[in-house]
Amino acid sequence: MRSLVLLLLAGDGRSLLQSIYSPSPSPSPSPLPTEVVTGFTYTNTDKPSSTIDAAEYNGGRRRNLLVSAYRQANNEAFRTILALSIATANGVPTSQADSSISSVDSEALTNNELMVLKFTYTFELVVGQELALVNLITSYVNTGILTSLALSKGGASWAAAPLKYLNGGPNNCITGKATPCPPVPNKQNTEPVVLPPTQLGFQIDTYVQNDQSCGVFWQQSEPHGSKPPNAAIRLGMRSTSDEVAEGLGLVKGKNYKVASMSNLCTNAPKGAQGVNAQRKRMRTTVTPKLPAERNADFLISLRAKVDAGVFTHYAQQWGAGIWTPKPFKYLSGASTICAPSQKAYGGSCGGGWKPSAITPL
Repeated sequence: MRSLVLLLLAGDGRSLLQSIYSPSPSPSPSPLPTEVVTGFTYTNTDKPSSTIDAAEYNGGRRRNLLVSAYRQANNEAFRTILALSIATANGVPTSQADSSISSVDSEALTNNELMVLKFTYTFELVVGQELALVNLITSYVNTGILTSLALSKGGASWAAAPLKYLNGGPNNCITGKATPCPPVPNKQNTEPVVLPPTQLGFQIDTYVQNDQSCGVFWQQSEPHGSKPPNAAIRLGMRSTSDEVAEGLGLVKGKNYKVASMSNLCTNAPKGAQGVNAQRKRMRTTVTPKLPAERNADFLISLRAKVDAGVFTHYAQQWGAGIWTPKPFKYLSGASTICAPSQKAYGGSCGGGWKPSAITPL
């Protein structure tokens, strides 16, 4: 799956998009200072507590050997969500974020109550983004994205599962930083997390730039949003979703279909000046019906395609005109493409609309 993300981001879609919308390229900003840090995350499993099973899972760990296929499945799944989290926190492509990861490994811990996993990882992070990264990892774990990925890679009952600390604390930390590190989980300090339903809605935030208001957008789309530009944006997202599904080997009408879709236009806040006054946010939500274990794969591929300009291309092709949506990144570290249920965990899914607090892609 990680290779799929890298392949999608390696294409020339983004450079083509930039050549269209940025005729006068501005100087690249200086890179932000980074540091190599180490973090760890606790997750649950569906395995009963057993020292024998834990020893089998951990076999070869001290020699850095992946003897257990289940451990390898979990490590690969966690590396994927770690790369996604770093990409958002550092404001870089997923491929660059993945290359900044030095190591990821997991260890099974048993305390005669629970069989839990402890993931330890070392990577490069932009200074000051510790809290943003902790919130992102928490959301990927607690919304079942990590579990879905681990299951798809063969994690079976060992697949990393969500857990919630009763004190409301995060399930992970960056060692030596201000974020508090969680204690080893047990039945007294944690409770299981109910995974989201099979049918997840994915929220995609993009922006448009013109001198019209959202009111004009809806007037042009009458009746009831059935005409362009609203219809063009919806069709553009449907085409993007179909392309994602096809790339995952899903078949429309058999194990995939778009169950519902919505679109919301938000004007710039009062007092915005210059280019910021012209920027509106388009929040498109698509809910595909697909196998539960493919939700994580779908989200990862959807994020890569939107960031690479695929959604933009399709919407423009369908007639969005001056309302063609373009990808961006939130400076706050919030995700622009995510599952809305992540809002419950650190507010990492979307956020308030401040045109001055985004970086166009």
